[in-house]
Amino acid sequence: MKRLAWVRAGGRCLLCNQYLASEHLGGPGPIRQIGEVAHIVGESRQGPRGDSVTPESRRNEADNLMLLCPSHHTEADSGRLSDELYTEDYLRGHKRTKEAWVKFVTGLSSERTTTVLRLFGDVRSSTNLVGVDEAAEATMREQLRTPHYLPDPRGVGLTIDLTTVPDPGTTDYWSACITAMQPELGRLRAAIRNGDTSHVSVFAFALIPILVALGYLLDDANNVDIYDRHRETNSWLWDAEAPMIAFKYRIPETRDATEAAVLVNASGTIEPAELPAPMRAIPQIVVEPVGDHISGPSTFASHATLDAFVDVIRRLLAALEEHKQLAHVHLFLASPISAAIAIGRAWPHDNAAPRFTVYHRTDNTYQPAISFPISEE
Repeated sequence: MKRLAWVRAGGRCLLCNQYLASEHLGGPGPIRQIGEVAHIVGESRQGPRGDSVTPESRRNEADNLMLLCPSHHTEADSGRLSDELYTEDYLRGHKRTKEAWVKFVTGLSSERTTTVLRLFGDVRSSTNLVGVDEAAEATMREQLRTPHYLPDPRGVGLTIDLTTVPDPGTTDYWSACITAMQPELGRLRAAIRNGDTSHVSVFAFALIPILVALGYLLDDANNVDIYDRHRETNSWLWDAEAPMIAFKYRIPETRDATEAAVLVNASGTIEPAELPAPMRAIPQIVVEPVGDHISGPSTFASHATLDAFVDVIRRLLAALEEHKQLAHVHLFLASPISAAIAIGRAWPHDNAAPRFTVYHRTDNTYQPAISFPISEE
């Protein structure tokens, strides 16, 4: 029964996740096992939580045992029995959850790996770097992929920190961010060329023009999953129960216009009157949900919605190829993280594609931020 408790826990404390079989005693000798198998309900009526309805004949079975580190074993059995962390219901629930997670994780294939790319910058004085554990949970739960981190001297894997770039939103800020992104993206491209990476999972939190640039520099040739930070749940996990929202686009008569504005209403609505005056005088192409759905923060709750959005963006870009006189597209986005990155990835890199500029929204207006194409080196 004790061995079964060790196996079900994966050798980790079920309360603090400490690995309990990792320390050697002064050399290459036997591994020191510092874990302790504790009773949830005391072995006798006089033991901790011993007044439970669980029959005494079943209290030494694995379902009543949990692997703990010495510190948590001591706390669970003395002095803190009134603490809700150590009630029978809490311990049983925590045991079920953690042991189920161990079983799930150890069932993942070592061949389905993904390289995790984390990017974070300043968004209205807020930064949000996804934690290594949180990214791992998302990749495993969503795509059944085991996370992999490219080795680096800092020990943080493939991470792009733009919070040190000064003056967010200013003219110099955009070029400085792209310069700061290039070394890590160069490492990623090298890993792909060398065969060390075949799949990338992207977790990013930055201003929209930076997200579009990230997608453009990743381009569409690599196998990439894009994750989104969902406001309502404060999670990077997609909601499989959320409905799929379809999108459409409408292109007005462009005639001989050489420029057009593209308004993407994915997580909000951009009114034409909000655009800079020169943009109101050129054709305006609108991407928006089908039917009566009004775009908002919860529109992109499901991954199916992102897929539907990417599909309509690809169809729009194919349609724009028929308007060969369009040399410059001005892009205005009310979109979540995932949609902004997806647009950058979908935009063609060939010379036939029109040049495009992504705009950044300030308090009262839009300002041009980054123009594409941009160098990938």
